[in-house]
Amino acid sequence: MEVSPTILTVDDEYPIRESFKLILDGKYNLYQAASGEAGLKIIAENNVDLVLLDIRMPGMSGIETLGKIKEISPKTDVVMVTAVNDVFRASEATRLGAYNYLIKPFDVDTVLNLCEEVFAKRGSVLQPSGDSDKTKQIDFSWAQSIKKNILSNNWILLSGPAGVEKDFVARLTNKLLGLHKRFVKADLVCSTPEGVDYKIFHNGESEQDSFVFIDNADLLTEELQEKISKSSFYFVFGTTKTSKEIKLLPAILDKIGNSVTVIQPLASRTGDIQKFIDIFFDEAKTKYVSNIKEISKEAKDILSAYIWPGNTVELKNLVFRLVATLKKDKIEPLDIPIDILISSPFTQSIQLEEAYSSFEIKFLRKVASRCKWDTDIAAKVLGIQPAVLDSKIQ
Repeated sequence: MEVSPTILTVDDEYPIRESFKLILDGKYNLYQAASGEAGLKIIAENNVDLVLLDIRMPGMSGIETLGKIKEISPKTDVVMVTAVNDVFRASEATRLGAYNYLIKPFDVDTVLNLCEEVFAKRGSVLQPSGDSDKTKQIDFSWAQSIKKNILSNNWILLSGPAGVEKDFVARLTNKLLGLHKRFVKADLVCSTPEGVDYKIFHNGESEQDSFVFIDNADLLTEELQEKISKSSFYFVFGTTKTSKEIKLLPAILDKIGNSVTVIQPLASRTGDIQKFIDIFFDEAKTKYVSNIKEISKEAKDILSAYIWPGNTVELKNLVFRLVATLKKDKIEPLDIPIDILISSPFTQSIQLEEAYSSFEIKFLRKVASRCKWDTDIAAKVLGIQPAVLDSKIQ
């Protein structure tokens, strides 16, 4: 017997929750919560496949809730629910791991189609751990440092700005060591010290089988550091601080020794950008059912020249989103977000007017489709005249 997917809706407005209930109840296993805190409790206690998450809520915001969901249940897909005037924040949330966003007011078909799209594309996820032979052969800018650290058999400190691939490096280190079966990730920005303590030390697993990556380790309490220093776990610590700035107990620093790897901002590593584009494209193709077969050279050049303020996390989320949503066989320059296009020196061969026009038409059609192609309603939502909207989307 096939088990229906499970959806959680999180919204502080009762009418919105009721609307979701009328649309989804009976078709999927449905949970509902009126706050981010209540939603997280449900996720911690149940297997949830998809969360429809309001972006503006009192108390814990949707963005904050998204971060915590990705910490406690990384495989759960999240769709942000937002008003039209908050679309920019919802779009930003996709850089933080949200799958997509849903604009209020929504209709039955839009919600059901989006849910079906998510569940149709769900598949086995290739972790960024270097599981493929291709990843093993890649010589990243930090590769020599990691190889040296592994040979020392010390614990490792990874230093670099937010968004760089510390998680990727930790998983690759675990694989290269070949000794530790269980990978545990804890992030002190997304969890309390008590939560991190429980995740590491109270799981019933054998210590000898454990490899632990703690991100934002500069937030470790002295009490938790004491416990870590006496553990037989293998630890890798991530931080945005330098090795001289981070405050760790002498016992931990002794176990790290000189095993410090500095990961530079992605913008300064053009060669690494090209490699990550290929890795993330392969991962996305594994995760999603997609017709896309390749990324054009022109598109790769544009992506490689971008400054990536969100570093590797931002690049990964964009590649995943393009693979998941485009209905074609190749990713081309005009498929790339307009803010990335206009900042690239490689767009000289692209008519920016054409890029702006393409972006505008896609956005207007998306709003119109969510208003069931009622151009009077869509024009009102957009704040333009119906005749103008008609002329642009025909």
